[in-house]
Amino acid sequence: MTAAASRARERATTDDDDDADDGTSEPEHGDLTESAANAMLGVDPDRGSVPSGPPAVLLFGFPERATAETRVLLDELGGYDVPVIPLGSEHAWRTLRACAMEPEPDWTRPRVDDGLAGGGGGPSRTLAFSGLDLGEIALIVSAIEARGGANVPVVIASEDNLDKPLGEALAGALTRAREARRRRRRDVGKDDAGARARDAASSSSVETVVDGATSTPAPSPTPSSSESASPVASPSASRPSVVSESQLREIARARGVDYDALLADARSK
Repeated sequence: MTAAASRARERATTDDDDDADDGTSEPEHGDLTESAANAMLGVDPDRGSVPSGPPAVLLFGFPERATAETRVLLDELGGYDVPVIPLGSEHAWRTLRACAMEPEPDWTRPRVDDGLAGGGGGPSRTLAFSGLDLGEIALIVSAIEARGGANVPVVIASEDNLDKPLGEALAGALTRAREARRRRRRDVGKDDAGARARDAASSSSVETVVDGATSTPAPSPTPSSSESASPVASPSASRPSVVSESQLREIARARGVDYDALLADARSK
């Protein structure tokens, strides 16, 4: 762990340094707790795999502009002594240790074009970290995403993979990323199905409001023969599925209208 990266992590901590710690809270990296950092990086804390190797941030398949922006980002975070090394397809058969020991580009020279920094035909973008602890890695990844960077798979160099080909580690990271995306889609689908079920249940119990009166819709009764012969249907027969005659009387009374007189006038026409 580098001293500069440690200072960067301390500056990014959101909690006030003077706050009391009762020993029950999780350690935080920037605005991430340790468990959140492990989840974001896809790390299983029970495996006990400790990050190792020479300090470096490796960018596989990124455009040259993105690698330069990452160099600027690490400088802003205080990681001046952490190399940022662009990699391409030709590095896939080299070990993670060898890739982390590659020379860093000369950032002062003008860029000729904005192609892939390491050459190749556009491999899937992947971030690899060597020699940094999980807190520092989580801080860098969250800072990249906060600047609008898309979520990318992450490889963390450890004693298990440090001397294995980079391509093997990249394949594992891409597989884990695809599985995580599938889990998120399933979770979103379950949430949408639950929301639709709740909407259907609530719509079935919606009450109908007519002229300030509320009633639950009821099936229309079959009109009698006398009602069918009447030239003017009674109000209860004209809108049986909306409101009853007693409710119409209540509405008329509330508005100061003589319901019987109004009904008699309607029948006389």
